[in-house]
Amino acid sequence: MANKEFWSMDVTIYLYHFSRPLYHAKHYLGSSDDLTRRCAEHGTLQGSKLMRAAAQAGIKVRIARTWKGTPRYHEALLHTRKNHSLLCPICVGPKALKRGIFNPTSKTKTKSRKNRKK
Repeated sequence: MANKEFWSMDVTIYLYHFSRPLYHAKHYLGSSDDLTRRCAEHGTLQGSKLMRAAAQAGIKVRIARTWKGTPRYHEALLHTRKNHSLLCPICVGPKALKRGIFNPTSKTKTKSRKNRKK
């Protein structure tokens, strides 16, 4: 599959919330074209290292939020925000649901870090 096709493919992006922090991590953000299969893989050798470590530490995890039918590159956009707690309705309540919404028809441009006013 060509790189462009891979990143534009519609997937489900999901946010896991940890019952307690694992070192610095309180959340895990991922994407999959088959969410049920991917959830079953977490905690196994096919899952991510962070999720496997959380399972081994006895940390309970649950899916806090999903974005269905979004292009895979939106996951990368969410990762650049660095603060997944702001996207988590368990951590910050309903206002989290207003964050991380993608509007392809929006004409607003975000300022780069260099150009932001402090």
